[in-house]
Amino acid sequence: MARPPGEALFCWAMVLLGAFVAWQASGIGYFDSPSAAGVFPLVGGLAMTAAALVAAVGATRRGAASAGPVLPRDVAAIGALVLAYMAGLEAAGFILASFLFLMFAIAWLQRGGWVRAALVAAGAVALVWVLFRLVFRVILPQGWLFG
Repeated sequence: MARPPGEALFCWAMVLLGAFVAWQASGIGYFDSPSAAGVFPLVGGLAMTAAALVAAVGATRRGAASAGPVLPRDVAAIGALVLAYMAGLEAAGFILASFLFLMFAIAWLQRGGWVRAALVAAGAVALVWVLFRLVFRVILPQGWLFG
């Protein structure tokens, strides 16, 4: 299966988007501590730019002739999971909604392996909770089912 010819163009657009996010985050200011308002958006924008740059260079080198692991059904499935996550976040809260989203997304993309998917999802949600709650002191939504 050939990669779509627009893959490299899409990746370069993501580089520009990441750079724009980092530029916008730099305007927030207040970088005097790790929990300052502008630190996380700036780091996120820089990480997005770096990851997109790696993908863009690789896609440009490969051209349109090589096979790829991402199928349209995978994109549709993850898109549906994102919509379900957005819909369930207010009711279920951050921890449960994020855990379920990550578990289903990992299991879908790995074609099974539910125990491993649940463990990775639990670890990722725990890490994000510690980072946001303890480092950045952000109160994450609990949801009306549990709050």
